[in-house]
Amino acid sequence: MSIMQTGSGALTSAPLPRARKRRERWRGWMLAIPLAVFALLFFVGPFVSVVQAALRTPEVAVTADNFVRAFTNTVFWRSTGNTLMTAASAVLATAAIALPFAYGLVMRPRGRQVMLSLLFAPLVINGVVRIYGLQATLNLINSTLIDWGWISAPLPLNYSILGIVIGFTVFMFPIMAISVYASMSRLDQSLIAAAKTLGANRIRVFVSVVLPTAVPGLVSGGILVFAGAAGSFILPAMMGGGRILTLPQLVYNGISTDVDWGYASALAIILVIVVAPFLFMASTKQQGSRSTR
Repeated sequence: MSIMQTGSGALTSAPLPRARKRRERWRGWMLAIPLAVFALLFFVGPFVSVVQAALRTPEVAVTADNFVRAFTNTVFWRSTGNTLMTAASAVLATAAIALPFAYGLVMRPRGRQVMLSLLFAPLVINGVVRIYGLQATLNLINSTLIDWGWISAPLPLNYSILGIVIGFTVFMFPIMAISVYASMSRLDQSLIAAAKTLGANRIRVFVSVVLPTAVPGLVSGGILVFAGAAGSFILPAMMGGGRILTLPQLVYNGISTDVDWGYASALAIILVIVVAPFLFMASTKQQGSRSTR
């Protein structure tokens, strides 16, 4: 808006010229064009191709046979169950560890920077190397327990459902921890002192004062952990040792082993339908938290 001064000395606003408004509008569109082209080439285009492949067979141009084949396949349901179970277990495990970790960061600010640095330090290491290191650690735990005589047979820490959950917990913990910490950092510590003054014990203080503050972080972190775990391929493939199938592995096998692009595309769309709502909830929750600040 441009400013004009009247005869009485008062300042009034005058509308911008139409040509200037038009230039500003086109400048905004020009800035958005590269992002729009990138999204069309690498997101919209591939997704349309996947949908077309899923709805087509060599005999029929448009059909739902690939989806019917998936829903009538026991391997599909077993893989979907493994996917949902391991992702949900990872959410519970990371939440149980992240709560005391974030609470310690809030209550002990002296070592906060060191703890946050240690939290994100493993992220600079290649994921495959980290998985191999985790497998070696789990094997070392088994061999140590056997040498000490505490167990007579190895625990199912590798190549099992438990191994996949352990891997997801280790890999997804930073996401949950930082989400809970960001939520709990707004905790008013005077409320804790007031609760203790009124006679509340530590458990009552944690449940009544600390936990409600952590709930938004638990929800947003849980959504991100679930979506990331449900869509992960390499970690279940390595930690499961090929014995535990998940939905992303089923998609990969449909392309690489069976070379059945239509069936694999249908499985990929089902996987998107499973994961997309959680990503949508995460994005809307993040926008809502920004608007309330």
